[in-house]
Amino acid sequence: MNMEEFERRMREHSESILSSFDLRTDIGGKELGMKNKRNIIARTAIIAAAVLLVLSSTAFAAYKYLSAYEVAEELDKPKLAEYFKNDPCSSEAVTDGDYRAALLGVASGKELNALNLGDDLKGRTYAVVAAERTDGADMSYDDSGHICVSPLIEGYKPWQLNIATMNGGYTEKIIDGVMYRMIECDDIECFADRKIYIAVSDETFISGSTYSFDEKSGEICENPAYDGTNILFGLKLDASLADREKAEEYIRRLRDEKFILDSDSPAQDAF
Repeated sequence: MNMEEFERRMREHSESILSSFDLRTDIGGKELGMKNKRNIIARTAIIAAAVLLVLSSTAFAAYKYLSAYEVAEELDKPKLAEYFKNDPCSSEAVTDGDYRAALLGVASGKELNALNLGDDLKGRTYAVVAAERTDGADMSYDDSGHICVSPLIEGYKPWQLNIATMNGGYTEKIIDGVMYRMIECDDIECFADRKIYIAVSDETFISGSTYSFDEKSGEICENPAYDGTNILFGLKLDASLADREKAEEYIRRLRDEKFILDSDSPAQDAF
């Protein structure tokens, strides 16, 4: 149940409380005057509001996404679950177009490697995202097939450097109508001195219509003209972890292997 549906039910509940009172008689069956009727109406409204507040608070506390730790467990990723258990950060949910999404956690680089969770996790970045429909309907795998979750890096065109070109992939599961997706790609920590984003859009692939790219500054932002979902979650990485030599070598390798990066893009040399 989404929040709109919950609020509707709470309003109906408070109205039913008000309508359940017979304002013609008191407990002893005597007819009430207008003053007493007004007093009862006021007290009843206060009671209804109090009930609504208590129930709303309970529901808001209960209505939350799974944590990145819980998602990793659901996806049978015990080593990553161990990491996320000690890193419970998450973003506020953002609504845009037909979908609402939240970034639940990111794991990458030295912090991940320092836990000695296994060689298979080294050199990779993982991000966990929750997404749901804004119309109250449950997410389906047909919906998720139109959702793209990808890292984007300042200075590089979104449609050139993204999850597809960064040797990425994902696993996901729909739980209680919410899609939980864990993406992975090459380690992005070497770019920590740039702005790095996790993008959530309703396009199968990142395109030039979804996000805007400034050729001079390399800045990436949501395209306001796009009629759909194009959310950007900014990552807060320690800039001291950046490794420009490693980043440049990585881009050279992608350029040689995939032929997807413009060698003369001014934004790529702006840092």
